[in-house]
Amino acid sequence: EKRFITPEGAGTKDGKSWENAWSYSNLRGKISNNTSNGGVKLNYHMLFVAEGTVTIPALIEFMGGTKFKIYGGFPSGLTGQDISARDITKYSTVFDGGGAQRLFNCTNAGNEIQFDGLSFNKSYQNGGDENQYTGCCLLMNQGAYTFINCKFENNNKAVGGAILRVGGYDEKFAANSAKVRFDRCVFANNKVASKGQIAVGFGGNLAVKDCDFTNNNVSGSNDARIVYTIYKGSGYASPVTITDEGGNTFADGQKLKN
Repeated sequence: EKRFITPEGAGTKDGKSWENAWSYSNLRGKISNNTSNGGVKLNYHMLFVAEGTVTIPALIEFMGGTKFKIYGGFPSGLTGQDISARDITKYSTVFDGGGAQRLFNCTNAGNEIQFDGLSFNKSYQNGGDENQYTGCCLLMNQGAYTFINCKFENNNKAVGGAILRVGGYDEKFAANSAKVRFDRCVFANNKVASKGQIAVGFGGNLAVKDCDFTNNNVSGSNDARIVYTIYKGSGYASPVTITDEGGNTFADGQKLKN
């Protein structure tokens, strides 16, 4: 099924056409394949989101094995189910944390989500043990996630993962840990005090292809890696997989991994 989303919504707001679009508020709070958790039911849909900025007032949690594909880059004023006018270079669909919080939690092993043509901006997390390595913009312990033609800009984290954390910070997450793939994405002007723009924990599986990394600041003296591998537990043999699929560009002497 298809669902269409505009900033304010329209018509009956059943989401089945641009004239009856959901509003951005449908992309907030708890999102899952059922409503038992009091959240928004969303599963097996293709979501088409018109240009604009989705300001995130509170953390979005994808729960309960959510499965969908979400596409940004559509102009306003479309009718019916027309998606032919999509242009991600002209029409930006932005998730914005307002410099105050993380955008998404994705912690269910059954999640299968594809993000295409979206921007993720201005997420923030401070320090403290409870926030280390948790991922500023995205926390992805479990599930499978693909990012295509997305932008990550101006995200700011104290320690470990200005963009995201892949996999668990503890051995208990290793068996069903997250798989994340970036394809043709841009990472620019993100800041972290130390230990990498992307933190990969127990069981994490990360692949990166044809991505551009520009002006991403890691101020700690220990590394210029984009990816930092974290370990915690009695054994330090974390089955982490990090794959550079080629075509990636880096500025300021940075590199994907050691």
